[in-house]
Amino acid sequence: MMNEQIEVLKCNMESRLKVFFGNLEKFAARWYQLRPSTDLLHSGDRRQCLEAVQVIRSRKEEFGEMEETLNGLVQDCKHFDISPPNCSLAEELRNNFVELETMWSVYEKFALELEELSKEDWISFRSRTYVFEEFLSRWFDQLRNEKPTSITALLMKEIDQYKELVPALKWVRGEALSTDHWIELFRLVGLPRTMLLENLTFGDILSVAPAVMAQADNLKNLIQRAQAEVLVREALQELDVWGAGAVFSLTPYVDSRKQRVPLITDWKNVVTQVGDNQALLASLQGSPYFGSFADRANAWGQRLADLDACLLGIQAVQRRWVYLEPIFGSGALTREAGRFNRVDLEFRSLLASIEQDNRVVSLVNGRRGNELRDKLTTMQDQLSRCQRALNDFLEEKRNLFPRFYFLGDDDLLEILGQSSNPNVIQAHLRKLFQAVHNVIIESPDSGSTQKKPDNQADSVTITEICSSDGERVPLKHPILVANESEKWLSSLESEMRATLSLLLSECLNDRVNPSIYPGQILALREAIQFSIKAEKAITTGCN
Repeated sequence: MMNEQIEVLKCNMESRLKVFFGNLEKFAARWYQLRPSTDLLHSGDRRQCLEAVQVIRSRKEEFGEMEETLNGLVQDCKHFDISPPNCSLAEELRNNFVELETMWSVYEKFALELEELSKEDWISFRSRTYVFEEFLSRWFDQLRNEKPTSITALLMKEIDQYKELVPALKWVRGEALSTDHWIELFRLVGLPRTMLLENLTFGDILSVAPAVMAQADNLKNLIQRAQAEVLVREALQELDVWGAGAVFSLTPYVDSRKQRVPLITDWKNVVTQVGDNQALLASLQGSPYFGSFADRANAWGQRLADLDACLLGIQAVQRRWVYLEPIFGSGALTREAGRFNRVDLEFRSLLASIEQDNRVVSLVNGRRGNELRDKLTTMQDQLSRCQRALNDFLEEKRNLFPRFYFLGDDDLLEILGQSSNPNVIQAHLRKLFQAVHNVIIESPDSGSTQKKPDNQADSVTITEICSSDGERVPLKHPILVANESEKWLSSLESEMRATLSLLLSECLNDRVNPSIYPGQILALREAIQFSIKAEKAITTGCN
């Protein structure tokens, strides 16, 4: 009975072995037919290749379960003293799984590391492409030490291709590219036009690596054009910033009517800035990529040209106005007063508008540039005529009082325009009269000797003349200083002569205290007395 049961179990065992090996053969047939091949690697579909690794592992797990079943069957065979089955197919499958998993695991590790790099956004990663180079170098060294397989050969080939890409990556960095340039770059390498720079990744660049290398020359030209355009764009932005911030330096000026007028100072700085900007704009015109900015640049060119002309015009008008205003403001040269007053009104209005908006470019905003240039040309012409009339006026004054020839035009204008200013009188009398160092001036209301402040216009009286040695000679008749300088100076000259003549007469007759007289009178007295004695000696023949 026992033997019969053993025989039944042996028959069942053989049946189980037959079923198992039948299933194993089916599994092997499907595996060898459907297992991932290296052809999949050549497709370039990295996602499918990574899925193939998972397929290998999944099938390996299934085979592992079958191996556990086979091991159980082998143990049962030993127990029932049955010859062990032929496990060569299982051994072959095991070796095949190990080989494929080892090969594809290398690819998986490479692909996953590369995928991590591919996720980097390009804006952040483009300055760290050395990380990609280090990745390629590390894998190149690692694969050289691996057993050569079809996968390692394929990876080496892919690494070599990426190494060829590395030098071309600098042409897609794009720091200088504008939005339009990026659209053109996407077109060259085959990326969608709808791609946004902020969404661009390193993986997108790698996906078009062949196009990047093929279009390297065109990409290089694009980068060079973009960099040149950046220089032009930055220069124009620099002009915009200068235009918004450049202002005139103004200083208050009090005219002959005691009115405050804002005058422009620091001309050199403003004119230099305009000249530098014109030179900058001229240098941009030599760029082969200037055309894209031609309208904006030409507008600035016209603006700077108008500004340069207007600045020179205003500077010339202001210089002549400051020169002429005290004369015409004092009421002199009445026949040209109407012409000067018209220019004066326009110039004051211009300065008032500059004070209200002191930006330099405000002079030529809109159509104002051409209008202002024409207006300044007219003002210069009118002031030139006033200048010629003034020169004739000065010559007339010199003819009336020849000592005015001792003064330059500026000094003469000052004394004519501020003839009652004590400080002006003191400054110029010593040039007109050689022996007079200064004079004593009294105010007619107080009668006290005092030094008047600048621009004092009250009438004053000259009571004494003084030498450089401190000698003071009181005038017999004080001279009232009036607006017509040549008249009171002529009166002063005559009064000095009369006073000195009277002093000389008194000195000749004064035998008590001659030292109270000025040294000039004493010297002349001695000369006269010597002459008298000499004549007498010659006449009488006495020694």
